[in-house]
Amino acid sequence: MAQKSSTLLISLINNTDNLGLKSIHSSLLARGHDSHILFYTSEDLSYIPTVAHFISEQRFGIVGISVMSPFFDLASRLSHTLQKRTNYPITEPIGMSNTKSGGVFTQL
Repeated sequence: MAQKSSTLLISLINNTDNLGLKSIHSSLLARGHDSHILFYTSEDLSYIPTVAHFISEQRFGIVGISVMSPFFDLASRLSHTLQKRTNYPITEPIGMSNTKSGGVFTQL
């Protein structure tokens, strides 16, 4: 069986209670995927370059960002930084096509 790519799910909610993201993570693990969650609980934007560097170094096959409207600006900054510092193309999720930023990255 071919090895499945590694997935990183990022939560921008300022706590670790993101049950939807944990459910996706659990489903991925149950299906044999190498899945990880990064809880970005800080509202301090100075950590974004460090997160982008970590993602670039780990070479995840798929990176997904869970976004709620209060954290849209943070998601926008993170996605733009990732786009500049990594080779991840941005895929805009449904409902965000007319906004200033997407939130899902896949490495082709």
